[in-house]
This record gives sequence, C-alpha cells and structure tokens, in this order.
Amino acid sequence: MPRLLLKSLRVKQLLSQLLQINRTGFKKGGLKLRTRVPEPPLVPPDPPDPVGECAYCGEDLYPGQDVVEIDDKALCENDYCIKGYVEDYVEIKKDITFDEDYTIVDYAHDYLIHYTQMPTEEDLEYMAAEAKIEEKLLERG
Repeated sequence: MPRLLLKSLRVKQLLSQLLQINRTGFKKGGLKLRTRVPEPPLVPPDPPDPVGECAYCGEDLYPGQDVVEIDDKALCENDYCIKGYVEDYVEIKKDITFDEDYTIVDYAHDYLIHYTQMPTEEDLEYMAAEAKIEEKLLERG
C-alpha cells in the first residue's frame, strides 16, 4: 500500500475514535475520559405556609410577599382589595370628590397605605427573641 493511503487510514481511525469519545464519554479501550452524571429530576419545593390573609378578600399571604397595610390590616396589592377595604371600613376624613382622574385608590395610596412585606420565618423568630428580651428587661425593673 502506498504510504499516503496508510496515513489517511490512520487519520480516519483517529477521527473515528475521537467521534466515539465525544459521543459516549468513553474511549474504545474502556478508559474513562469523562463521565456524564444524569441530572436529578427537579422537584418543586413545597410551598411555604401562609402567614396571614388579606383583610378584604381573604386570600392567603405568604412569607416575604409584598402587601399594603391600612389601619394595621394587611391587604393584597391589587386595587380591588384596596378600594373595597377603604369603601367598607375606612372613614374618609376629607371632603374629596373622586372621579376618573383621582380615585379612592389614589386617595388610599396618598394618605392611608403603608407598604410592607409579610414576615418570613426568620423575621418571626427574631421578633419572638426580641419579645423575650423585652420581657426579661421588664422583670428586672
């Protein structure tokens, strides 16, 4: 066989082995070059337990969720709950006429709402620890 033909056959063998290595991660002789670890199936985490509910619609509120507070009552951030709560439970102290440009929700945002988040487990533990410390300080006088 001509020398050039032998070299081209050897190159084909090497390319074939290289392609096989890339496909399977193993060399023909059984030598491991790399292994593929299958990804574990992703299991969604259990949802956290609710720490409260909306004072108007009763929807569950979860730790860390953004909420609005009116009169120390937690509400969903949607306009439906804000409007309904203000209309039903809040006495509007100013003579204001509401129209399409200035609604009762705008009034609530201007004068009544405090933006906050529902407490997380860490927040609740911290508040409990603070309460114990205050209690001990009051006992000591």
